[in-house]
Amino acid sequence: MNEPDGDRSRVRDVQEGEVRRNIIDQERKNDPTKRIITFTLNSDGIFLKKFSRSVWISCMVINELPRSVRYDSNNIILCSVTMGGTKPKKQHFQSIIVDWVQELRQLEFGFYISPPNFNGNFTKVHAYLIAATLDKPAQALLLNLNEPTGYYSCVKCTIQGKSVKVGGGSTRVFVQRSHRNIQRRCNALYDVHMMRLSQRKKKLKSNDIDPACGHRGPCVLRQLSYFDMGLAFVIDSLHNVYSGTFEKYVTSVVHSMVHLPQSVKDFGPVHHYSTFNFESVVGSIVQSVNGPNLIVAELINNIRLVQCATAKLNTTSFSTDLILFVHRLFASKRQALPKQTVSNENNFIRAARKLKLSDDHVVMTHLQSTQHMKFTLYETCWKKSVQFTVYDPSSTTQTSDSCILFRNLQSEMNCGFIVAIISNSQQKIKLIIHQVHIDQHDAFTLGNKHIVNPFVFWRRLTHPPGLVTINIEDIIVKIAYSKVKNIFHFYQYPNNVEST
Repeated sequence: MNEPDGDRSRVRDVQEGEVRRNIIDQERKNDPTKRIITFTLNSDGIFLKKFSRSVWISCMVINELPRSVRYDSNNIILCSVTMGGTKPKKQHFQSIIVDWVQELRQLEFGFYISPPNFNGNFTKVHAYLIAATLDKPAQALLLNLNEPTGYYSCVKCTIQGKSVKVGGGSTRVFVQRSHRNIQRRCNALYDVHMMRLSQRKKKLKSNDIDPACGHRGPCVLRQLSYFDMGLAFVIDSLHNVYSGTFEKYVTSVVHSMVHLPQSVKDFGPVHHYSTFNFESVVGSIVQSVNGPNLIVAELINNIRLVQCATAKLNTTSFSTDLILFVHRLFASKRQALPKQTVSNENNFIRAARKLKLSDDHVVMTHLQSTQHMKFTLYETCWKKSVQFTVYDPSSTTQTSDSCILFRNLQSEMNCGFIVAIISNSQQKIKLIIHQVHIDQHDAFTLGNKHIVNPFVFWRRLTHPPGLVTINIEDIIVKIAYSKVKNIFHFYQYPNNVEST
């Protein structure tokens, strides 16, 4: 497991953040050899439309595991699975999590493990929950706080918020004009709020000053040694950074950006604790539910199957065909492995679903002039677990895996759509790209300074099609896009760890 070095000027991951370093300093005062691991918690709900049921899953990861395996299915720690017609109520949810909070308290006292490199010997380890990465509704549920659209709904500070008229209705905005009367949430302030809440005689009106600053009741996570009732709620890239970018008003999501620097200082770069990671794993497991009866039991059984099966995949004696089969069983729709494959074992590259094009198609004309060996065309390919598909201009689906940022022969970055996937007689996979020539970026002028946003741009497709052949290794990242008439608007979220 990863241990940070002594350089506090560098924060590359959660274990190098200020919070974990402070825990290490505190716990190793009396025992310099004390072994410590920490957890990051996620709790999220998924609505199963076909069964009209809401499934709420709470799970954790071990921060000291290498980032490459931290979010593997067999390394996810399941805390609880609940099901109902709707999202759990706040008071009821606290009674649900109390059992695994008690177990976390026991883990703080220490437990014995026998790592593979200890030759059968045991060592004592102490474990602490230090962070929670959640979307806004889940934050309110876990902390027992007002909903994100309510007053005092920020989990990081006590800003009240203000109701403003928007069209025929209103919305809550959180504009921080000064730091007056705004405090950072922490354990000491939480205890004060709980005391004030216990002294409340009557229900508050919607616009009253709330002495408890939005708290609806106690949160059992306060019982843990190093879970701070403010710092521990990290700023998530998916629901705060990216979602906040496209908000028109300074809602609770946008206000969260004020706390981003502190979150990075405390826990490191946001992509290491993004809910992207949890949602892809939990989502694939939830999709494995087949029947309306005993959904929770089926979920738990499927999770155990995933963990047992994936634990065997790293053994050298395990059949490669069975590895492919196990991955196919438990992969999400976005990462499903193909039934028919052309494999490059060294690079984990696969192709599937043959593509049929007429001889006079523009792609075939391009290939006839550039390809000098036998080839097969495909619609879909995978680079490791990331799916890429051929662009279909007639498709009405909301998602697409066909638009990419790539490097050309001159190592310059270009954008374009995949129009064909080729596997030649040497089983080397190449892509035919319909290029987009980018010459307009999102920009604005502030004073005398012209500022260009390199992550948002737009352009028409080249006509006639400007086709280029690239290696699959030349892909940099997938690009999100929208189309208005003949104009494509492209969006690259600046995060190369998870897919746009």
